Amino acid sequence: MKIKAFSLVAAVFSLVSASALAGETQVCTLNADSLSGKALTNYTQCCDDNNGEACYLRAWTDLEMRGKDQVAALYYKHSCEIGYASGCRTAGQLASDQDEKDAWYNKGCDLKDLDSCLEVDRMPF
Repeated sequence: MKIKAFSLVAAVFSLVSASALAGETQVCTLNADSLSGKALTNYTQCCDDNNGEACYLRAWTDLEMRGKDQVAALYYKHSCEIGYASGCRTAGQLASDQDEKDAWYNKGCDLKDLDSCLEVDRMPF
């Protein structure tokens, strides 16, 4: 069940990424504090290139700065799937049911994120 959820999220992310988010400019490393809202969207291409931190930062800009919660959740989940532990923790926090939360937290714990481990009563070693 949990593996299917990860596959479904990846498929949905691919659809959103390919259609709704196409045409963004590539900027992989930026000082986010110095950029306008439009410039912050430039993390998209790097995320598409499997840069987990870029996916996480893209999610943060959509969630915190523009209120696009559903799009942000997809980016957090994708950042987790490609190995960025903070994305797992945040995906867990945003999940609606406990099984989904636990799946994201367990993935984060597997990636040695202590906060994720604490959510599922595990230690990261």
